[in-house]
Amino acid sequence: MATHIQPEGLSDKGIAGETAAPPVRKGERKFSSGIEIVLLAAFMIVMLFPVVWMLETALKTTADIYAVPAKVFSFSPTFEHFQNVFSFIRQLEEMQRLARVKQMTVKCKDGKAGQVDVSLTMNIYFSEL
Repeated sequence: MATHIQPEGLSDKGIAGETAAPPVRKGERKFSSGIEIVLLAAFMIVMLFPVVWMLETALKTTADIYAVPAKVFSFSPTFEHFQNVFSFIRQLEEMQRLARVKQMTVKCKDGKAGQVDVSLTMNIYFSEL
């Protein structure tokens, strides 16, 4: 292994080939870090505001949603809207469906064998029995 011979006092002066870290500008870096943090925090607030608004609206009663002046923090949370959505889905699953095909057309696709275009028009009826 080769040894590098260098006069004393030159190792800290940044001679080519040395691995000393470049000088850090402490005052400028702290200032830019502070600006970056403020800008990122503002960006985060702007991006999360619609999500928070949707969650807050989902947890309010209908009267609280349309209240004037708006009730931002002074409302009692409810799961009424979630119950309505899931009960509607359950009702759709329980309904009997009747499908009637009105018109069906089958054509050869551009004269190519084995390929067809299918056009289908149908009505779907829901009935509660």
